[in-house]
Amino acid sequence: MEKISLKYFMFYKTRYLFALWGILLLTTGCTANYGRMERSQEINAAFESYQVLPDYNYYYTGGQNNPKAIMGIHKDYTLKTSSWTSMGPIKSDTLKDRVDGMTDQLGQGLKTYGWVIFSPNGEKVGVWYSMLDRTSVKFGDNKEIFVSQPVWEDPEDRMRFRLP
Repeated sequence: MEKISLKYFMFYKTRYLFALWGILLLTTGCTANYGRMERSQEINAAFESYQVLPDYNYYYTGGQNNPKAIMGIHKDYTLKTSSWTSMGPIKSDTLKDRVDGMTDQLGQGLKTYGWVIFSPNGEKVGVWYSMLDRTSVKFGDNKEIFVSQPVWEDPEDRMRFRLP
């Protein structure tokens, strides 16, 4: 039987531990509590008729007079991101101002959509209205919800030349 030197043993053991550590990091990130969004004609109609859902706190991102997205989070949940501005106690005319401000900036061919925000276990926890639909919704402890800024995906972006 061939004897393995301590140097080789430590080298392979260290590589093995780094590989194990990398796999652990990757799987930890993949098992986070992410929610999902589903397009909804009902929510779209509610926003376009300026209907305020009574059990929801409303927020917007972007300018006050021209928001990029508006969302309502059920009052059982706490929004934990600073990139959204609370609309406070909201009335239909306040929602109308925000929705009209958003739709006034739409160009030709662009349209707004209503979405339902679901928790990881499928519970309806929020509503979303925007022409932008790329965001992530993550859930923390004690009914905390983290919603990222919406992202515009430009299909032409991949073809643009970028300078270093």
